[in-house]
Parts: sequence; structure tokens; C-alpha cells
Amino acid sequence: MRQKLLALNHINDDGVVVIVRLDNAQEAFRASEAAIAGGVKALEITLSTPGALRVIERLVEEHGSNVSIGAGTVLDGHSAYASIAAGASFLVSPHFEPRDDSNSESLSSTHGERGILPHRDS
Repeated sequence: MRQKLLALNHINDDGVVVIVRLDNAQEAFRASEAAIAGGVKALEITLSTPGALRVIERLVEEHGSNVSIGAGTVLDGHSAYASIAAGASFLVSPHFEPRDDSNSESLSSTHGERGILPHRDS
């Protein structure tokens, strides 16, 4: 629950989420590091970026206590759970329908104008 509230506060307080969508993981990581150095507190790494899950893992390892790292372009349940396993504190999806199974209880969702933000509940 703490991680979910931290992510929501970062997004609400700053009013911005930097969306990182680049051609490779190294560029995505460097751009994310630059954004964090500039004071950004919430980043969305799109899963359309090659190696996105590893970028999320590295960013969470290095900055997770101060910055909310999320996954974007989450198109299915497998991608959602892989993103959560990588440490994403929020997910952005153009469309997401949680399944009715025991694992879905760990997610809560906030419906947005352009998608749904299921948040990690831990």
C-alpha cells in the first residue's frame, strides 16, 4: 500500500509523469537518469522499448525509494505481472481488464481518461 500511495503522491504533487519510449534500453536508462537528476519523481517506461523490464528493474534498484517507476503500454495480464515483478509501482495501459483470479487481488485500479492505471498494492 505504501508504494501505491507514494506513486500517487509523486504524480499528484509534481503533476507530471515523464514517458520514456526509446529505441533501446541503454538510451531509455540514460534518459531516465537525466530526468531523475532534473527532479522528476515519476517515470513511465513503455514496454514498447526493447529491454524495458530490465530498465525498470535497474531504476527501481537505484532510485526506487525516491522515485516512482512505472510501466507503460501494458497490453495484457502477462505484461502487467512481469512489470510488477520488475518493480513497477504503477502501470499505464490503453486498455486493461483484470481477470477474476487469486492474483488480481494485489492490484487496484484507477480509471483515467486515456487508460487505466492499475497500481501495485504493497
